[in-house]
Amino acid sequence: MLTLLINILFLEDGSANNNLRNLNSISVMEDPCKEKYKQFNENVLKDVENSFKNEMQFMLSNKNNFEPIMYSSADFKKALFAIGKKDSHLSSLQNIFQGKVLGEKRLYIFSGQPSTTKFKNSFMGYILYKETDGTNILEVIRKGDKEWEIVELKKKKGEVFSFNTDCE
Repeated sequence: MLTLLINILFLEDGSANNNLRNLNSISVMEDPCKEKYKQFNENVLKDVENSFKNEMQFMLSNKNNFEPIMYSSADFKKALFAIGKKDSHLSSLQNIFQGKVLGEKRLYIFSGQPSTTKFKNSFMGYILYKETDGTNILEVIRKGDKEWEIVELKKKKGEVFSFNTDCE
């Protein structure tokens, strides 16, 4: 998966690179809510991260081979578009990202402790998000042979946020 995501960032296939460039250059009308929504997202994520300080500290201090890398749902859409074919690991992450949440889900991939179970690598990830009732969620995922799997789910009571769409 890491190789796949690195390949996405440094595409060698010109046609895929052109497709990604076209996706990024799509003109979008300026939305008066854009900045307000960005700030809302940051506040939601900050609340979720604060609920799981110990886990975040573990991830940040456990830099075996590389720094943790953060991905959003938009990153997955770009990756799927750029690859142009089905990938079981990427599809499994996309499936995990489905569902109704406040703000956006965030995925952090990092190198954790080598697994002694069915996982033959040390790649793991945290998916952080806030349910619509304000519950903060941390899903711990591990990279399997064919897909990413949720191996642990943690819930903590969080702050309830609302987004006012009146931006003008």
